[in-house]
Amino acid sequence: MSGRPPVLLIAEDDPQERERLASIAEGLGFRVVQATDGEQAATLLQRGMPDIVVTDYYMPGLDGLGLVKRLRADPRGSRVPVMVITSDDLRRTKIRLLQAGADDFLVKPVDQLEYAARLSAMARRARLLERLGKALNTQGKARKKLEQQLARPSDMVIALSAAMERGADQARMRAHLRRVSELAGLLVHAFTGDQTLGESLRQLSVLHDVGMVGVAERIIRESGALVAEDYEEVKTHTLLGSEMLREAGLPEPAINIALYHHERWDGAGYPHGLVGNNIPLEARVVAVVDVFDALLVGREHGAYRTVDHALTELEAAVDAGQLDPDLTGSFLALAERVSQVVRAFPPGPSKAEAWR
Repeated sequence: MSGRPPVLLIAEDDPQERERLASIAEGLGFRVVQATDGEQAATLLQRGMPDIVVTDYYMPGLDGLGLVKRLRADPRGSRVPVMVITSDDLRRTKIRLLQAGADDFLVKPVDQLEYAARLSAMARRARLLERLGKALNTQGKARKKLEQQLARPSDMVIALSAAMERGADQARMRAHLRRVSELAGLLVHAFTGDQTLGESLRQLSVLHDVGMVGVAERIIRESGALVAEDYEEVKTHTLLGSEMLREAGLPEPAINIALYHHERWDGAGYPHGLVGNNIPLEARVVAVVDVFDALLVGREHGAYRTVDHALTELEAAVDAGQLDPDLTGSFLALAERVSQVVRAFPPGPSKAEAWR
């Protein structure tokens, strides 16, 4: 309505009264659309909503009460101001109209000055409602954007997590965390059908190895096999990471991921040797995607494999009792989408073609 005349729909079966009401409104600056009865008015409402509706109560066919109900049943008409003109001043009539959604009343014969004052007041209300609608729309877009931003770990969280893991190549470490994040969310959504859980895992899984901050630098940078003593120190990162997240007040799934993502399906994992479904689902999910990513990247610098090769080796890890077979089966079924994630966050820029 901003910058244009307000549109008024008048529904009145008496042609002389309809013309009189329209003439007064046009004199106030309204653009008037006339309907000869309730049915015609309802048809016009389907084509587009006016800023204000004025309707007679007693009309053949669809009366004023029915017209108000139809207007309010349409989401577009939920806030359109409505004035009902009646030939009686009965309390029960007004109550019925108020319950249906009417905003104002006038009793016939309509006083010109009162009608003009009521219309002007309704026009001001309509302008306020228009501004409110725009504000709510803007708020809704901002809220949706915020939800989309929160649905993925921020660059800051990714960078901090990568720094705490202290890999030799921070860019590759961030890509690793992005892949684990996206694939964990993808897998749990596909496995459970729960989109909310998928978004939660997408955010929390980047924290799975924060406990590596307590592991000696020389061990983190070791590219070959670890000696037993160093491996025992690496295993402490699950305990340290879970305690860090607990102290930080993070939710239980984040703590479980950090603590249990190195448990094995057959009970031969660490730190507690949990077996099968005793391992929390979120930790089993991250275990699958973390093992896949390790198979994709390899221990030696630059030893990148294709997605198909890594998925084949992942099947072997299931056969060896390392991973949840059902979760892994779901992951294997997502091969094309897994490839898309790897292409989006490749292990090594120079090898981009290898993951297609």
